[in-house]
Amino acid sequence: MEITNPSDSYDMTSNIVQFVDFLKKHNVAGTIIVTILSERINEISNALYDHIVMPVINMDINKDGVKDFKKLEDIEYKIQGINFKIGKVFLSVLKIIIMILIIYTISTIIKKINL
Repeated sequence: MEITNPSDSYDMTSNIVQFVDFLKKHNVAGTIIVTILSERINEISNALYDHIVMPVINMDINKDGVKDFKKLEDIEYKIQGINFKIGKVFLSVLKIIIMILIIYTISTIIKKINL
């Protein structure tokens, strides 16, 4: 198939301009930046939870060699042959509550210093 009309040919410049307009219109660069920042914040919050919160939760207060709240994590209910790991769910909810508290505290501090 021959291209007889030059206007029918593929216009690379026009496509690049349209592509850049698409990126600007849909704020793709901002979305990418927010995604990367979100991943880093997730790493920080997981480290905070794993290395500061969980050691407190997993303390062995009565010195019997068994972490006191570890027993909480192992709580299961068996209903009609299905194991429901209620303790793990409770600890996941606790993690979310702690992260919300941390985010609230950070946002309050940022508002106080007017950033």
